[in-house]
Amino acid sequence: MPGNVSTADGPKEAFRKQLRIASARYRWERLSRASRPIAWTLAVTLLAVLLLSLFTPLAAYASQIALALLVTGLVCALVIYRAGLDRRRLLIRMDAHGKLPDSVLTAGDWENTAEDPWRERQRLETLNLLEKIDWRKAWAVHWPRFLWLPLVSSLLLMLALGIVQRNWLEQTRSALFAEQQENAPVTAEQLKPLEQVFQDWEDAQKIAPSPEMEELLKQIKPMRDQMAAGDLTEKQVLLKLNEVQARLQAAKDRLEASSLEPMAQALADAVKDLDGMSGLAAALQRKDFAAAKDQAAQAQQKYDSGAAKMPEGENAQTAADHLANAAQKAANDAQASSSIGQMQNAVSKKDSSGMGKGLGGLKNSMAQQAQKQSQSHNLSLQLAQISDCKNGMCNGSGIKMGPPQLSLTKSLQQQKGAGSASDPNLFGAQTQLDANHQQMKITGTAGSGASETKTESTNDPHQEKTASGMNAAQFSAYQKLSEQATEDENLPVADRQMIKRYFEDIRPQANP
Repeated sequence: MPGNVSTADGPKEAFRKQLRIASARYRWERLSRASRPIAWTLAVTLLAVLLLSLFTPLAAYASQIALALLVTGLVCALVIYRAGLDRRRLLIRMDAHGKLPDSVLTAGDWENTAEDPWRERQRLETLNLLEKIDWRKAWAVHWPRFLWLPLVSSLLLMLALGIVQRNWLEQTRSALFAEQQENAPVTAEQLKPLEQVFQDWEDAQKIAPSPEMEELLKQIKPMRDQMAAGDLTEKQVLLKLNEVQARLQAAKDRLEASSLEPMAQALADAVKDLDGMSGLAAALQRKDFAAAKDQAAQAQQKYDSGAAKMPEGENAQTAADHLANAAQKAANDAQASSSIGQMQNAVSKKDSSGMGKGLGGLKNSMAQQAQKQSQSHNLSLQLAQISDCKNGMCNGSGIKMGPPQLSLTKSLQQQKGAGSASDPNLFGAQTQLDANHQQMKITGTAGSGASETKTESTNDPHQEKTASGMNAAQFSAYQKLSEQATEDENLPVADRQMIKRYFEDIRPQANP
């Protein structure tokens, strides 16, 4: 604020300057009184905006809102500072802060003009006293004691709002980018491995036509057209694959629900001692229903011709009981249960022709089960193909499908050469070696120098070791690998059943 003012410009102009100085002090005093509510209002409002920004999309405009509030606070302060003053009140405050003596005029009486020389001398004396006053000290402005607290808080809150907005914008950009990636159409080249899988199903349908596969190919035809046109997003492809996978799994569950595999061992135990049915029992033990059908046909011919002998006495009763047990376990297949029941009655009555009729029905059931077994294997392979494709999708790094490793067509094609057949009696009694073995002992002459000798004999007993325990997790992992291997290779049914039986034998007790 300016100091004392000269009267060179005349008494009136000098008095106006004193009024301007006093007005500024008065404005600052008024602003100091209003600064506390303005500062705290700004801080509380910024805090409310910050809290809302943490949970609402208001964060997108946090910095702009904070800046607007700050400008509003400054405008309020400016309005209060520049607001009009009551001249009479200003003059009274000048007298109070200036502390003029009683021998001179007051600031309020100074402007009252009169043509009196004595009065003029009082005005000049009053003006002289006013010019000597240091208004900074006489009219000191006192700011609130803790005014710094809301002001610093406001600055920190504005900084926090800026950080919140920046984080929100980064998250929004990331989400927008992810959404764009998710909704981006997948090219036909990216989905080429999936199309190869579908083409493999078409080729398999030509080799072994089935109504179920034909219906499935019709359902996925629109999807394949959209894939070729590049009209599908990764999410849409995944959803459609889930639908296909659910359809395949439902079909597989229906086949397993009507499967005869759970009763195969019971039926094998029931017929193994019957005349002409050892081959049928062996086929049932390894769950090779195609071979079981052929063996049942051979046994039927033998019983129809009367060449087979019916069991008698205690053997007949035991066989009938075993057949009754097998019929009960085959209750989910009416034809198989009825055929086994016919065989049970034939054993009880020693009716060879009745046994032949029962074997004829059983042969038909074995044929149907062999077909179901083949269909179940094909469905498992198809499910594995879909799983491989899905594993290359939605992994956060785009579609990365590899070339198909499994082929339904190859599994249906008849292979020739090594590995195309298997021993039909894998689980039967071991074979005997009739070769004439001779025990030999080989000796040698040690050469010069230090040497070590060790004699080994084939007659020495083997050092048996106990296998370490396998938990359920390890068993599941190894079983999954074995299933993938058997589905990947075109193995004969007997070999697949042997592998399956091996894992059934080593299954941990805790995981029945």
